[in-house]
Amino acid sequence: MLVRWTTLEERLMIATWVREAFDLDIDWHADDVSDSEDFDDFLLGLEADTIDDETFLRICRAPGHVSDGPELDTSLKGRR
Repeated sequence: MLVRWTTLEERLMIATWVREAFDLDIDWHADDVSDSEDFDDFLLGLEADTIDDETFLRICRAPGHVSDGPELDTSLKGRR
């Protein structure tokens, strides 16, 4: 709900709060992003619009994330 019904500015603010509250230092361009933590997918949803398509698809296809099929289509359609 927070990802879908908020503006980009609001999502980035929430992402900052999540990063600070859980001391997350996630670099979406790093090769080891697939080592998923509980809040990685939520944070990915919040920051998806700031990540290039190639990186976003690599993350979504990594183990522990959305791998393919309708879920990936839904993820891509939600990107602005």
